Amino acid sequence: MDGPPFVTGMPHLGHLSTGFPKDIFPRFWTQKGKYCIRRWGWDCHGLPIENLVQKELNIKDKREIEETIGVEKFNETAKANIKGFDSSWRLTIERSGRWVDMDNQYRTMDIDYMESVWWGLGQLWQKDSFTKIIE
Repeated sequence: MDGPPFVTGMPHLGHLSTGFPKDIFPRFWTQKGKYCIRRWGWDCHGLPIENLVQKELNIKDKREIEETIGVEKFNETAKANIKGFDSSWRLTIERSGRWVDMDNQYRTMDIDYMESVWWGLGQLWQKDSFTKIIE
């Protein structure tokens, strides 16, 4: 699974330079007959998308999100921006020759993705693994 880029801009040389190692190792093992998941993903959470939306909606203070704009409009604007970068990324990835499944993408904002993360954290919690990680 590819480490997802933020969805807040066009691909650039830095993305390509980190993308090649993510392609080389799964490609090697695939050619050795192993099954490797090569699913493309998007990091849809965090400050990069929030900052982009705040700039687009001309929000100066975070309180404006709830008091003036509304959380629903803020989230819808974020989702629209997320979907807007897909075609430019697809073209760049295809031209770079990477073996990536871009038709079966995941997004960190998708409910099934978030549920799988919470499930994994729950498994670690039940096995008391968090204390082991902290120690």
